[in-house]
Amino acid sequence: MCKKMIGVALIWAIIIGSIGAQEPPYNYYPGVVLVKFSRDVLSQANLPTITSDDIVSDEIRTFLEGHGFISGEKMFEHFEPEDTLWVTKDGRTVKLIDLSTYYALKVDINADILALSDSLMQIEGVLWAGPNWKVEPAGVFPNDPYFQNGYQWGLWDQYGVRADIRAPEAWDFQKGRNDVIIAVVDGGVDYNHEDLDPGDRSRVIQGIDTGNDDDDPMDDLTGDWKNHGTSVAGIIGAMTDNNQGVAGVMWNLKIMPIKVAGEHSIGPFHWEAAYEWDIAEGIDWARENGADVINLSLGGYEEWWYFWDDPVKHAVANAFNVGIVVVAAMGNDNTSQVHYPAGYFETIAVGATNSGDNRASFSNYGHYIDVVSPGVLHFTTERNGQYGYFSGTSCATPFVSGLAGLIISEARDQGINFYNEDVRWLIRLTADDINEGDYPGWDEYVGYGRINAGRAMQVLNLPYQISTTQGVLSKIYSNFKTIFLNAPRYDLPAGTYWCDIYKLEVNETFSKPYAEEPLVWFSFRGYSAANPNDTKEYLQKEVSISSVEM
Repeated sequence: MCKKMIGVALIWAIIIGSIGAQEPPYNYYPGVVLVKFSRDVLSQANLPTITSDDIVSDEIRTFLEGHGFISGEKMFEHFEPEDTLWVTKDGRTVKLIDLSTYYALKVDINADILALSDSLMQIEGVLWAGPNWKVEPAGVFPNDPYFQNGYQWGLWDQYGVRADIRAPEAWDFQKGRNDVIIAVVDGGVDYNHEDLDPGDRSRVIQGIDTGNDDDDPMDDLTGDWKNHGTSVAGIIGAMTDNNQGVAGVMWNLKIMPIKVAGEHSIGPFHWEAAYEWDIAEGIDWARENGADVINLSLGGYEEWWYFWDDPVKHAVANAFNVGIVVVAAMGNDNTSQVHYPAGYFETIAVGATNSGDNRASFSNYGHYIDVVSPGVLHFTTERNGQYGYFSGTSCATPFVSGLAGLIISEARDQGINFYNEDVRWLIRLTADDINEGDYPGWDEYVGYGRINAGRAMQVLNLPYQISTTQGVLSKIYSNFKTIFLNAPRYDLPAGTYWCDIYKLEVNETFSKPYAEEPLVWFSFRGYSAANPNDTKEYLQKEVSISSVEM
């Protein structure tokens, strides 16, 4: 447990370029401010819409009315105040972050939302306020014919240097299960594509469209989001071994389409975009409706206050805490600047590789990267029954989501009690360290390496598998002083902390020796309730293995 003494907020935002010639000159939705109230601010809990009359605080009401406040809409419409206790699929009761007091407030269209947000956060009763930042897909779509070198090399690179994820080797063990649900939080999915669904919505199941506030998550936009979600879905789970089209990482699964991009219009402006509000709501809808994995092939950079109370951050944290594997794209600007939501602790952050088994030139890198996977010119589904090449970390991310789905399927088949953190560690530790000659072990360019689905399945099928909660926990140091200047990987604000340090010792013996050193990891689920450690894991993992001749 750590107690914070002095803190300095980090600066961030989810924000990126423009879409369309007539798009308004904003990187956020104009005339809307997102606010998280304390529970005593509103006259009633859980109001779907609010006006000035519903705000009990005179100071907040007066301030908002002075900035043209019209009305507010509850962001997480399905989240009730009592939903902070949630029972996971494996029977655990976990405490969730309360999302019921987030509201999107309509104010003067010409208001300076940045300044307004900053002023709001100085008022008692406002826990957080910020713009409704725009987010764009993380994919790039190069059309240079010289880059075109094959079809689905990311699954099976039969002519190259085996830069693929070893899918055929994985399929020898596992092809997926129909009860594993992968949520594609994106620009929509063509659920009528004959290589994604047989025509009865048995594979591409009912989802939601938070971008347009309806129940139709069809891939029908015309800008940067066109084809994006359908291409992602095809990599994860196109219908395989059906004599047509392309193959997916998973042969059997349920694809849950969550459309978070929509059409927007104000005055003379008309544009397509995805904003934080819609993305956060989509992530939480996937959590509430049984997703096992959430794919986030989208994101942006840190140019706003990096507060714990950001809605996307909270939605991701809740998804992680109920056991969902969250996978996110690193971005495509060849920069170490932190790209969110990949920068959150709870996500598996994914970079891209090319057919030469090297980091793609556009792929972001940095201290928060977990793994890389194929992300240049992989052939996959497009809407209206079509197919095409797909590139970017948007392309790389669904390979990892598909592998997570295979691991979950195999664990269920074997009756292994796997947490989402176990899935993450298995993906990390079975990856191929493709640049070990220059950077042995984890590095900021490819993380633990390019994922290897075949090896992950092999590890799950080795003898002497063991999962234990037995161990000896002992405190080895009290009130250890440590200073973090900048530690976004661990989600800690800069400051001085006093920590209690513990050692966990676990000892296991086997009747027969391993031929080589076994693969070992900890999935440690200890939390501190002390601010700012809310529902976060803090563990430095060190594993030592002793060999004894039999």
